Amino acid sequence: MSMMEKIHYFPEFHTVKGHVKATVTENVLEMEDGHVKKYRFKGIWENSFEAEQHIQHFGKADHPICHSLVGYASGANSYLLGETVFFKEHQCIGEGAPFCIWEGRLLSDWEEEVREEFINHKQLPILKELEHTYETLLQEKNNLSTVMKIDHALTDGLIKGNDVETILDIVEKQIMRPVVIEDLYHQVVLAKGITKDEYKPIKREFQFYLENNRPIRNIIEIQHSDCTRLVSPIYLQDKIVAYCSFLFESKNKCNYDIDSMVINRVSTL
Repeated sequence: MSMMEKIHYFPEFHTVKGHVKATVTENVLEMEDGHVKKYRFKGIWENSFEAEQHIQHFGKADHPICHSLVGYASGANSYLLGETVFFKEHQCIGEGAPFCIWEGRLLSDWEEEVREEFINHKQLPILKELEHTYETLLQEKNNLSTVMKIDHALTDGLIKGNDVETILDIVEKQIMRPVVIEDLYHQVVLAKGITKDEYKPIKREFQFYLENNRPIRNIIEIQHSDCTRLVSPIYLQDKIVAYCSFLFESKNKCNYDIDSMVINRVSTL
C-alpha cells in the first residue's frame, strides 16, 4: 500500500468512529529518497461532534474550536511521515459555518505566524491533544496494519475472480469470527464459521430486532443473548438488499475500529 493510501485511512477512521464526516478535497504528496518533498492536504469536516458539543454547551465561538480533530490529524500524519505536520482549520462549524474547512502542511511550509502558533503551547491547546494522540498512535498503527492485511487478501481474491463464498472464506479466516449474509426475508444466503442450525436462535433475535426497530442504514452493534452482532447493510442502487454480520462471543469482544472497516469493505464488494 502506498503512503498516499495510508494517509487516506486516517479520515476514514474519523468517519467510522463517528467523530466527523471527513472528505478530502485536495491531496499532494511527493517523496524523494524516503523523505517528504511536498505535502499538502485539504478537505472539509461535516457533523463535527466537537463543534456540535461546543455550540450546545458554550454557544458559538469566535475562532475554530475542533482541537481534537486537528490534533489527531496532525499527530497521525506526523507519525506516519516522520515529519512535523500541522493541520489548521480555516473555518469551523463551531463559529457558525455550515462545515469546517481544514488544511494540513509540513510545519516548515506554513507562514511564520502559524509556526509561532504551533510553538506557543499556551495559545494552542492542540499540543496537549497531540501528546495524548501520540500515545494512541501505536495502537492505531496496529489497527491500520490489520485492516491493510485483510484488504490485501480481499483484493487479491477479487483479482483472481473468486466468487462470494470464497471471499467470505477469506474474511472468516482473517477475522476468526462467524460471518453471515442474509436477505431482507431473513433467509441465510451464506454462513461461514457457523452452521445454519447453530444460527437459528440468533437469527430469530435478529428478525425480532428488525421488526421492532428502525431499518439498519449504517454499521451498528446489536447485543444478542449469547453474542454480539456487528451488522452492515448491503446496498444495491441505493436500496438495502441484504445484511452482512460478524458474530462475536461475549469473551471475544468486537474491536469496532478494525471490524467496522472490514465489514464495510465486505459489504461493498
